[in-house]
Amino acid sequence: MLFHVAICDDMPVDILMLENKIKESNMGKVLDLKYNRFIKGEDLLKAVRSGKKYDLVILDISLKGLNGEEIAIKLRDAGYDSLLVFCTAGNGPSVNSFKSGPYRFLLKSFTGKEIISELDSIFKELVQRNKKDYILGKKGTALCRVEVPNVLFIETTRRGCRAVVTSGTGNTEKEEIALSDNIDQIENDYVEFTRIHKSFLVNLSRVAEVDKSEVVLEDGTVITASRPYQKQIKEKYRLKLLTPLKKGR
Repeated sequence: MLFHVAICDDMPVDILMLENKIKESNMGKVLDLKYNRFIKGEDLLKAVRSGKKYDLVILDISLKGLNGEEIAIKLRDAGYDSLLVFCTAGNGPSVNSFKSGPYRFLLKSFTGKEIISELDSIFKELVQRNKKDYILGKKGTALCRVEVPNVLFIETTRRGCRAVVTSGTGNTEKEEIALSDNIDQIENDYVEFTRIHKSFLVNLSRVAEVDKSEVVLEDGTVITASRPYQKQIKEKYRLKLLTPLKKGR
C-alpha cells in the first residue's frame, strides 16, 4: 500500500534527516512511501485545501510565519483527519499544541536509535489506521464480503482476479471468490497483502515460511516468488516475525 507522507520544516536539512531516519527504520524499509516536502506551512495548507491527500503529516512547531500549531489547526479545519505528528528542536508542547489532536511529538534532540524507535511506532499506528476489514467479492451476480484475514492469496485471472480463502486461520478447506477490484488496486488499498509475483499477492499474516524463492502458506500452498520480489517478501516476513502488528484499529 502506498502512503503519502508530508514533512513540513523550514530547515531542509531536517527534512532530509527525517527521511533518512524513516528509511533506516524497520517500518520504513517495508512500506511503500512517497514523500512531499514543504518549507512553508502555508504551502502545505494550500495543498490540502486544493484536495491533496496525505496519510501522515510531520510538522515542525517552530515554523516561520504561521507556526506549526497554527498550521495544524487550520489543516484540521480544512478537512485533514489523518495522522499528525509534531517535530520540535526543543520547544515543548503548549496548550495550543493539543487543539489539533496530534498523535505524537518528535524531538530533534533524540539520538538516532530513539528517533528510529519513535518513527517505527508512528508508522505502525499508520498501518493500523489504514487496515480494511474486507474486500468486495462476487459470487455469480451477487456481491459479497471477503474477510481479509481469511484470504490466503490473490491471483490474476483472464477476467480480473480471484481470492483463495478459508473460513478462518488454521482451516484448510478453501474457496475461490472473484473480486471486484483488480490486483493493482488491491495491493494499493490493503496493507495486509504483498506482491511476490506480477500475478500474485499473498496475505502476509497467512505466510508460514519463506525459503529462498518459495513462499509457504499455512495451509501448505507453495508459491514461487519471482526474482524482483524475493528480497521484499523476505524483509516483510522478517519484520512480521520480529514485530507482529496487533489486529484491529
